Amino acid sequence: MLRTLLLGLAAAASAKHHGEDIANWVRNTHVGERNAVVGNAQRAVAAAIASLLAYYEGDEQVLDAVTASTPGLARNLEAKLASRAVSGEGARFVVAALGSSVTAGHDNVGSTAWPAVLERRLKGALGPLGIDVEVRNQAVGGREPFPASLCLAPIAGEDADLVVREWEYWSFGDGLQGEGLRKGGESGDVEVFLRNALGLPGAPSVFFLNLDADGAGQKTKALGNMFAAGPMYKAYGPNHGVAVLSAFGKTFDHLRAKAPKKRLDRSGKKECSGRNVGDCPVGEGKPDGHHTRPLHIGIPEDDPLVPFADPAKLFINWHPGTLGHEVMGHQVAYAVLKALQRGLNALGKVASSGEAAPPWTFAGPAPLPPAAACAGSALCGAHPPLCAMSTLPKAQTPDLGDWVRNGTALGPTKWSNRPTQEANNVAVACAAPSKECRNSPGSNGCWGHTRKCSYADMKRAFSGTAADGALVLGFPARPSNGASCSLSLSEPGYAWSKPKTYANWHMELKVTVDGEPCRACRVDQGQGQYLQNYHIDVKKHLELAGSNKRCEDVDVAVSVDPIDGLEAWEAATGKKVCQLARNGNCEAKEDWRRYAIGCDKTGDKADPCKLGKNPGRDPKAVAAFITSAIAW
Repeated sequence: MLRTLLLGLAAAASAKHHGEDIANWVRNTHVGERNAVVGNAQRAVAAAIASLLAYYEGDEQVLDAVTASTPGLARNLEAKLASRAVSGEGARFVVAALGSSVTAGHDNVGSTAWPAVLERRLKGALGPLGIDVEVRNQAVGGREPFPASLCLAPIAGEDADLVVREWEYWSFGDGLQGEGLRKGGESGDVEVFLRNALGLPGAPSVFFLNLDADGAGQKTKALGNMFAAGPMYKAYGPNHGVAVLSAFGKTFDHLRAKAPKKRLDRSGKKECSGRNVGDCPVGEGKPDGHHTRPLHIGIPEDDPLVPFADPAKLFINWHPGTLGHEVMGHQVAYAVLKALQRGLNALGKVASSGEAAPPWTFAGPAPLPPAAACAGSALCGAHPPLCAMSTLPKAQTPDLGDWVRNGTALGPTKWSNRPTQEANNVAVACAAPSKECRNSPGSNGCWGHTRKCSYADMKRAFSGTAADGALVLGFPARPSNGASCSLSLSEPGYAWSKPKTYANWHMELKVTVDGEPCRACRVDQGQGQYLQNYHIDVKKHLELAGSNKRCEDVDVAVSVDPIDGLEAWEAATGKKVCQLARNGNCEAKEDWRRYAIGCDKTGDKADPCKLGKNPGRDPKAVAAFITSAIAW
């Protein structure tokens, strides 16, 4: 009988209408059997929570990082987890972690990043319940929140049950440029991301994860205000699961209060004071208040690199250290396990009473409500944008190459999908052990090589030069409402500055629509930002051209048309590449800002900066890199 029950629940857990299936189970199964199944799951989860608490010596405050949450967590995350916990073998729980270098684990070994910590902890807790846990670390160093947040289906995967968003050192809307695309301020930026996440077929809940090392938590406060009251809360709170987590904010306040006013900074050499637990740890030797090192440091314990792993650091620089990542992973795990516990408790009441009544009423994905803040944005409609993405990691297609049309008059493209210059340098360096590791396996150089080669993120893009001709792209058909008619192309991110041989889209990208120069195109680049986006309004172009052609039948061709040289550009435009920056240095500015172009001081107050001695930029070497295409 028990086997039959478990098989029935397994089917229920994979069905669309969980609430209805659980109601049938309650009506058709003996109360004693129901209570036995739920009780066993409750005890297993309680033991997992107790084990995690014991690791922190009973300090629940360090683990309880949730500062705000919506009632919709009950009908989504809690109910989904509870159904799978009693379903028997074959259930899955998929978490997609999104963000930049923090979540990617940079400055640490990749396997010590918080998503890996989360997976290890949840596998140990949920595995005995028959739940297979997968945590996908999809973060990419130096990648802005947008346009990646418009591409959650290929990046996170359509089957994600929980999406965790980090992006600590970026504003909510970074990368979201363009006329008519940003609406509603910060709330609108958050809502565009949220609608793309909640609209995934797996009906995920969403966690916003912030570091808040200084305890101030401005982004956390802003998110808390959005999801505690007001239009965003009213729109999404009742039916959608959203939580805000502050890793080192309120969770560390009791440790800050107990810490000596004067203590040693993270280098262990200078005195420090203040609230920032990244710069000024709360406890000597135990930066998290309880441990001198994490459970995993990412390398074998007998590896000569162990001294370089910095196991006793909460933060290395702006990036968390292995101990900091462990705290973050355990905090997310604690939030998931507590959600499961609440779901099981609610299910237990239903199982005992024989009535499938609220609050345990998960019945599949709730439809998205009308936009609360981003109404009027082209990216905030009833249908999420369609996206093709080439940067790795990602969970599924489409790749940008899936939108390439080779069967045109221009023939097959000569552009290729390849790593950016930065990513290629890493790939080449990591293809074999470094010289430092061969000659001195316990050196800092070997440690740098080992870390660099442990990361999963790689910026890739379709790339071509003038000699490669055109890259021809088409529009994907949208079954629900016809074809999309606007296209946005985006660059991949770069480390700190943009290589000078990369095409400047403002003046070196040529775009045609069905062989005609684009009549409704623009390049968007936010102030201070180095990523360029090329927006093509095909519908407007067709109207201006007097064409009645359908968008899905249109070819968009992109080619590189480089300038002759920087000196020639200055002479032709009357503009200067180099300007005196606020920091007193000569830097490439305006049209060429963030490019790695050498600029020298002249000593002339009227004309303080000039191109350096070697500003050479061979037009034949100028290449464009396109990592994503977004259609709406």
